[in-house]
Parts: sequence; structure tokens; C-alpha cells
Amino acid sequence: MSPLPLPRLTRILVAIAAVSFLAIVLAYLLAPADRAARTRVADVSWTWTALYALICSGVAARRHADSERRRAWAWIGAGCALFLGGQLGWNGYELRGLTPPYPSLADVGFLGVYVCFLVGLASLLRTARARLFDVELLLDTTLVTLTAGALAYAFLLKPLFEAGGTLLALLTSVGWSVGGIAVLWLILVELLRYSPVPLAPTGVVIASLVILCASNVAYAVASLRGTFRSGGALDLGWDATFLLLAGAAALAPGRAAAVDGTAPVISDHVARVTAIVIGLAGIAAVAVAQTLSPEPDAGAAVLIGVAVAIIGVRFTHSLRTDRR
Repeated sequence: MSPLPLPRLTRILVAIAAVSFLAIVLAYLLAPADRAARTRVADVSWTWTALYALICSGVAARRHADSERRRAWAWIGAGCALFLGGQLGWNGYELRGLTPPYPSLADVGFLGVYVCFLVGLASLLRTARARLFDVELLLDTTLVTLTAGALAYAFLLKPLFEAGGTLLALLTSVGWSVGGIAVLWLILVELLRYSPVPLAPTGVVIASLVILCASNVAYAVASLRGTFRSGGALDLGWDATFLLLAGAAALAPGRAAAVDGTAPVISDHVARVTAIVIGLAGIAAVAVAQTLSPEPDAGAAVLIGVAVAIIGVRFTHSLRTDRR
């Protein structure tokens, strides 16, 4: 049984998102090299993508048949509105030829998206079937949590504190980084707990938030060092985030409230394998960084030791389960 064709409005909204991203990429490629021109391209693209994601999220929140999903899209739309508000404040500085200070009032709106997206994503994922709590779920969740903490400590928080800067700028960068790690942690934990998850639109939302978090973390480091300038390649991360959210929101009302077996999904097996792979890769990266560091850190060493122990218990439990 093949999936039903998408409604005309959905196809139009998705097409607008795709054409918008293509136009933005071309604008970045063809824009003059001077900073003023590239700043205008960046401001217009950020404003449009956030506004369009807000519109599409509003359509999804209004048209979806399931109340829990309507609530989820309302929260995601609120996050888009906060980002748009922050972007308008950012535009106010750059239209006057000023470099936005760091932090500025725009950062209040930008940071506020984390709360809205965390709640919206959690609501969206929890419409799937909950997995029964067992030893594997406990071990996988603990491994993901420890890995997130170790990566945040070794590669984000420690370098940020070493970079210096004013206390307010440092706290803002910590907020950007911790918020990004928190969203990524929630994605993995919720994928472990709830399955299967529809690849569209939920999988598209997950992909967009991963891009958002990566862009935000890079922005936090660059801003604290005073090296960020709008009009660069990093801008496309935010553009892609909001256009993917717009496309996911456009698809949402046309999808069934439950997975019916015909649509592609993210299975619980994929989520478990992903958690283990990320755990192994993350802890290995921290271990290598500690080995190469002239001043090994005791805190990171403890996190590595605990994570390795959990990985060992996890594999032992899996082998025993398979033998049964």
C-alpha cells in the first residue's frame, strides 16, 4: 500500500522552502565580497527563513488533527518567533552600520529558542509508542548522558573558559553551548525511549535541530573570540535549520497521526545503535584529546573511566541477551 499523495498546499510550501534555500545559496555565491553587501544578504536570508518557518509552523499548529502535535508545532513556532525577534534586533544594529555587541538583546531571543524547541521536540517525539523500561534502556541513556557531559566539558566549556572575555560574554557563550548540547542529548534520549519515529516530519525536525545546535556552538566560540562576522558560510546553517523546519511543518498535517507501516521510520534498533556509536566515538575523542593535552584533566579522566565501564556492561548484557 503506497502513501497517499501530498495535498497541493503541502507541495507548494515545501517547494517554496527548497527554492528559498537555493536562492540563498546563489545569493551568497554571487554577492560582492565587501562586508556591507554580504551583511545585507545574511540579514535578509535570516529574517526570511525564520519568518517562513514561523508561518509554516503556525499552519501545522492550526491544521493538524492531533492535539499533541498541534501543541508541539505551537512550541516550535514560538521558537521561530523568538529567533525572528532576535534577528530583527540584530538587523537594527547592522542597518545602522554597527557591529552587534556580544552579548546583545538579540541574543535573548536567539537563546530563547532552546526552551521552545526542547518542549516542542519532546512533545513531537512522545506521540510515538513508548519503549518499555529495561536494563538496555537504562545503560543506553546513561551512556548518552555521560558522553554529552564529557564532550561538553572537554571541547566546549573548558575552551570557552580558557578563551577569556567578559563575564557576561562568557556566560552567554556557555548558554549557547550548553543549550545546544541539551537539545542533542534530548534527541538521543527521546529516540531511545520512543519508537518508531516517522522520518517525515519528525526526522526532518531532528535533522534541522542538529544543524542548529552545531551552528550555535560554532557561533558561541567565534563570538567570544571576536571573530564572527555575518555573511560567511556559517550563516547557511541557520538558513537550512529554519527552511527544514518549514518543510517539516508543511508535511506534518498531511501525515497520519500514527506510523501505519507504509512510511519510513527511525526504528528503535537504529536509535540504540546510534547511541552506542556516539558513545564510543565521543569517549574516544575525549580520550585522544586528553592524551595529546600537556595537562591531563582529572575530571575528564573520571568521565572516560565511567563511560568505558558502562560500555563494557552494555556489551556484556547484549551478549547474554543474544545467547538466550
